[in-house]
Parts: sequence; structure tokens; C-alpha cells
Amino acid sequence: MLILLGNYKLPASPGYLPTRRSKSSVLPMLAALMLLCRLACVHAGDAGSELQEKSDDQMFRVRTELVEIRAVVTDRNGHIVENLSKEDFELLENDQLQEISFF
Repeated sequence: MLILLGNYKLPASPGYLPTRRSKSSVLPMLAALMLLCRLACVHAGDAGSELQEKSDDQMFRVRTELVEIRAVVTDRNGHIVENLSKEDFELLENDQLQEISFF
């Protein structure tokens, strides 16, 4: 099974990490991951509303604006690049630059 993210084909195995990615090729993947996380949060909210219709218990709503994204950046030789700062990254959602609040 493959997961398609833009022009990337990733094996759907839990231990997969890309070995050769430049900074510019990692950014679209980060944006796609952020979008997937956001969709998961929306879907979880929909499931909660279905439960509310079936029950007259207390209502509990949760909304999050913080999405955690983990990244491994490697150089052309596949070596991990360390000591990056948040200024080294761009995070896009729907082609709009998003603020990186915590790093």
C-alpha cells in the first residue's frame, strides 16, 4: 500500500523515514502532514457531534489550533542535519504561510 502526498509516494509502513530529502522537498510533506492532522481533528469533532445526538449527557467541546509536526532533515548524503531553527522552516496550509509558534 502506498500513501500519495503530492508527487511523493511513501510506503505505508510505520517505521518509514525518508533517507535523502533536501530542505525544499521536506516542506511540502510537512504541509501535507499538517493538513492531515487538521482533517483528523475535524473528523474527531464530527464523531463527537454524533455522540451528542444520541445522548443527553453534558456537552464537551474541544478545539485545537496547535498541531505538532515532527521532521527529520537530511543532507544529500543522507546524514541528519542538526541545529536547525524555526527560521529554517516554512509551514504552508492551502498555499498560505503559517506561523510556527513553538519549536
